[in-house]
Amino acid sequence: MFVKLILILVFLISQAPAGCNKNVTAMPQTKNAGMQAKAVQMKAVEKAQKEVTQQPQSPEAYLDLAKTYLQNNMIEKAKATIEELVKIKPDCIDAWILLSQINMLKKDYDSAKEACSKALKINPNHAVVYNVLGNICIELGDIKKASTYLQQAIEIDPSLATAHYNLAGVYYGQGEKDKAIREYKEVIRLEPKNIDPRIKNIGIYMKNADYDRAIEEISVCLAIDKTNVALYDLMGMALLSRGETEKAVEWFSKSLKINSRYPLAYEHLGDVYANQKDYQKAIKYYQEALKIEPRLGMVHYKLGTVFESQKMYDKAIEKYQMVVSINPDFVLACNNLAYLLAEQGKDLKNALKLAEKANKLFPNRPEVMDTLGWVYYKNKDYKNAVEILEKANELNANNPFIQYHLGVSYCSMGKKDESKKMLENVLKAYPGFEKKEEMEKILND
Repeated sequence: MFVKLILILVFLISQAPAGCNKNVTAMPQTKNAGMQAKAVQMKAVEKAQKEVTQQPQSPEAYLDLAKTYLQNNMIEKAKATIEELVKIKPDCIDAWILLSQINMLKKDYDSAKEACSKALKINPNHAVVYNVLGNICIELGDIKKASTYLQQAIEIDPSLATAHYNLAGVYYGQGEKDKAIREYKEVIRLEPKNIDPRIKNIGIYMKNADYDRAIEEISVCLAIDKTNVALYDLMGMALLSRGETEKAVEWFSKSLKINSRYPLAYEHLGDVYANQKDYQKAIKYYQEALKIEPRLGMVHYKLGTVFESQKMYDKAIEKYQMVVSINPDFVLACNNLAYLLAEQGKDLKNALKLAEKANKLFPNRPEVMDTLGWVYYKNKDYKNAVEILEKANELNANNPFIQYHLGVSYCSMGKKDESKKMLENVLKAYPGFEKKEEMEKILND
């Protein structure tokens, strides 16, 4: 659930009204619209270049040109423009701040800090500079120092919304959710039309299972922006989490009425029907999502699980392979693919590679260890199979599959007594277990 929520929140933030230095991005454009946008961008660049030519001593002209370059992803030209400006006017604090931010984009954090130092020599009490330093420390993982800088920025200028926003992110990363909510609310007070901090709080409410507050905040966002497709979808997710499935479906459908090419709404409709075991509808909606965005690894994974549940193993394998090709570190897909390949006796070498990788990425998880143990078994490596399955069983003694696999592995190692005890325990505890016939056959031999 939370993985899906993150995807929606990322999209929502990209759609948020201007504020907190967030850029607004639109849904995918048509080819003609993209060409028109490119033409508009180039005109803006030409206009800004002309201003510098006409006013070669104007800091504002250079700053505007650099920002225009940045808006068009022309980072090197933006940097060159600002470097030229600081030669002409070395006391232009805005130039040093922008240069620091450009260096951050290039991940040149030493140069970014140096530019901030130059800015502080000009004005040692400039809130924006401390905010930028806070961002640099966040990028470098120095959270304690980041918090100090951001608090300094707020102390100097309590109305600096970006500092409150960034400090909220620091608090959230430290697990201090109440403090994060408080800072996001301060951003909301300063920028009431900015839905970005509201969306951040919605994410916290959803993670805390506080769906009533999440729904209340989503409603406020919708009052600000009724055309934001992702808000309707997020409302559907909140209602679904609260157990109101029919209402959730209505909101997912509303989002598609606004934009029929919004893939997450199709995905979430697929989730609804998969949970209801209406697999044909689930498959239909997942496939609709993939028509729009073919590289949605999570949707391929979900399709794989549906196919697997329907014993359509070849299709499930195909889907899991697609996920791994998109994201080689997708643990669940690696695990499921390894298990299915082993069960079907297909490419046991690759199955072992995938199972070992999943176990490395997600260590000490009994379900993942079970897969690795079973792949060892299928490769006739009974010693390693028993070793890891015993560890898995210690971590989860209530999983019949782990016990079944361990019992079978004991048998293949010649440990008949251990095998008999394990399999009999499974039959006693789980009389309807799907591997019952296989276990009885081993016990009767």
